[in-house]
Amino acid sequence: MFETLVILSPLFCILLYAIYVHNFSLQLNQNVMEQKNNLHAYQQRARKIFEGIIEQLNIGGVYEENLLLKLANIREGVEFAIDDAKTTISQALARLEAYPNINSISMRKDFQNQIAEVEGRLQKLIETYNNSAKDYNSFILSFPASIFCSAYGRTKAEYLQSIS
Repeated sequence: MFETLVILSPLFCILLYAIYVHNFSLQLNQNVMEQKNNLHAYQQRARKIFEGIIEQLNIGGVYEENLLLKLANIREGVEFAIDDAKTTISQALARLEAYPNINSISMRKDFQNQIAEVEGRLQKLIETYNNSAKDYNSFILSFPASIFCSAYGRTKAEYLQSIS
């Protein structure tokens, strides 16, 4: 009876360790996959943000082009007007002509801020993923867990390149 217990105790400990390795490696792998899915979802969101920026630039460009055409047409009519009216309208035109530049500068700053936020968030998500991958890889490559992990078919997680 005692001999059987001596033989079965180490086998039972190995079985418990194998179960622990399986469960913990599975948890780490799921964490890596979750981080990868978060990164993918944010990349989709970032793509939509960039598409919106491009659309706004195109709309802004059309608006500014139409505004400048209208200003040119008004200017042609102004040249035949009375001198006082001409001065007043010219001053108003100068303010209107400055509007597209002011609007473009404001839009550019907004877009640069949005792009910086997106890149910063993507960088953090990549770092989080790479940290999860490092924890997972460290565990499945450590001895004796590597014996069981290879039996369970666990493979190394790939690291992602950071945004530079």
